[in-house]
Amino acid sequence: MSSTDNNEELIRIMSVDDSRLMRKAVARILKGLNEVVEAEHGEDAWEKIQQDETIRIVCCDLSMPIMDGFGFLEKVRNADDERIRNMPIIIVPGQEDSEENRNKIFEAGASDFVSKPFDSAQLKACIQTHTKLALAARELKKKEDEFEDVAAVDPLTGLGTRAFFYNSAEQTISFARRYERDLVVI
Repeated sequence: MSSTDNNEELIRIMSVDDSRLMRKAVARILKGLNEVVEAEHGEDAWEKIQQDETIRIVCCDLSMPIMDGFGFLEKVRNADDERIRNMPIIIVPGQEDSEENRNKIFEAGASDFVSKPFDSAQLKACIQTHTKLALAARELKKKEDEFEDVAAVDPLTGLGTRAFFYNSAEQTISFARRYERDLVVI
């Protein structure tokens, strides 16, 4: 996909690997499909995803200095920021690829994995799948926000709807009871 659906920007993917060669291989494979940002280790990746809100997917090695893939996964899945916490992370294990490690990878919160040496078609398919899911999730969030606005405000008058009134009244009555305040309704 050379341009994204609905005139949105390209989905930015981060390639996290202590091997410059592997980072460049991922960037070369995904060239034209997505924009690739590089990070050398988990701590570097953590700083970049906090600063760059356009990064939507991460491809991450397991064995790295400073912070390995498991440490990075733990930090991401426990993040306060919902965008970061829900970010798809594809683990790219090398020599440590085993069934036991794959189970640990998924238990730690990985979205997917592609083993090294990876097949470029497999990596592209994995990234395209998660790209489509990320775009769909973003569209769904927009629709939810629009739906909440429509449900709360009458489009013709711009006034709050009955649902908005009942919700506001319930909150106001609860506040008045809790703080023993008078309440007047006109």
